[in-house]
Amino acid sequence: MTLETSRTPGRRRHGGKAVKIVVTGPFSAGKTTLIRTISEITVLSTEQDITDDTRSRKAATTVAMDFGRITLDRDLVRYLFGTPGRERFDFMWEILGERMLGYILLVDSSRDESLAEAVVILVAFRRMARVPFVLALNREPARA
Repeated sequence: MTLETSRTPGRRRHGGKAVKIVVTGPFSAGKTTLIRTISEITVLSTEQDITDDTRSRKAATTVAMDFGRITLDRDLVRYLFGTPGRERFDFMWEILGERMLGYILLVDSSRDESLAEAVVILVAFRRMARVPFVLALNREPARA
């Protein structure tokens, strides 16, 4: 038995259009915080406690995805999918990137290593899909 559907990808059950935006970036760049801040629904998050030396930066990290939603009007909904920032979870980047309309690459500009990690992520996403993206710098470097 096969399941058949007349739904077109990108179409919502009750009419209108749904688009997928991926929020990606290095570890601790602020992806989960961004989605929690702008989502109109309670964010589905897959965070786990950190047990390695990066625990000094934050207590938990995303291990699969974050999910939120923004309704612009009754005809357009944006689904937000946040990726894990740690490279060991990079297999999720491709899964979450399927059928994305675009992505936001969030970078912690106060950490030099965040910029280098962002280049790796940018290369991976550019290989995945030629879609528009926004580069967003989060946090300001400490001034001497």
